[in-house]
Amino acid sequence: MSLDRQENPVVLITGGGSGIGKACAKVFLREGYRVFISGRDAARLETASAELASSAAGGPAPEWITADVADPAQCDRLLETTDRRAGRIDVLINNAAYFDIGPAREFSAERWRKMFDVNLHGAFYCAQAFANILIPQQQEGVILNIGSISARMSADGYSAYAASKAALNSLTRSLAVEWAGHGIRVNCLAPGHTNTEGIQEAIAAKELKIDDLLASIPLGRIAEPAEVAELALFLAGEKARYLTGQIIYLDGGRSANGNFVRGDRHAN
Repeated sequence: MSLDRQENPVVLITGGGSGIGKACAKVFLREGYRVFISGRDAARLETASAELASSAAGGPAPEWITADVADPAQCDRLLETTDRRAGRIDVLINNAAYFDIGPAREFSAERWRKMFDVNLHGAFYCAQAFANILIPQQQEGVILNIGSISARMSADGYSAYAASKAALNSLTRSLAVEWAGHGIRVNCLAPGHTNTEGIQEAIAAKELKIDDLLASIPLGRIAEPAEVAELALFLAGEKARYLTGQIIYLDGGRSANGNFVRGDRHAN
């Protein structure tokens, strides 16, 4: 049975307490999904769940579960708890992420490991736990990894972050091929800069030169979290049933534009 025909299909969103994850929760609630959000900060999850409750379209209010995706045992518990509470699980959105930049020569092994523990290993652990629930039950499902434009474009200080997101792209394609025969689709939605709390803080602290950034985006603006969420909803649904193993960039044309800055006389 297709997800669109299920009564209150179930979605689990890691890193669902803020930013893109929270926006996804709001959109999926609107469409009648039963939504579970996870993260490490219980207070943040509780607050987000209360704020999101008004978005539920006559269905259950969102539920939250604390979990650190860097720990495989916690990932198993997270997926098993979701399945037990809801009676099923249909969609997994691997949104939990860790961001850290710095010169490659100074980047410690600990910082490097933490980047991969969350951005790559956590996505794999959750995907593995998801498949281990669905495949024995012969149930179809969808995994959507939230990637980044950084997997495609280079920038100073981004070696670890970009590498972790590029590896996530490769994982997406591999799992899509391996699990296609079981009816599990796997795609990666890779946004460019998005108007989240982190971006707003970086702009306020003048760590991000917003004018230069906007000049490099053909559409002239950054994405809104709701725009990412709407595309996530489409990718999870029946209308995308033939789409798997793909990396979808939502970046206002920036990756197609390279590092070109509008107004540069040498751009041609």
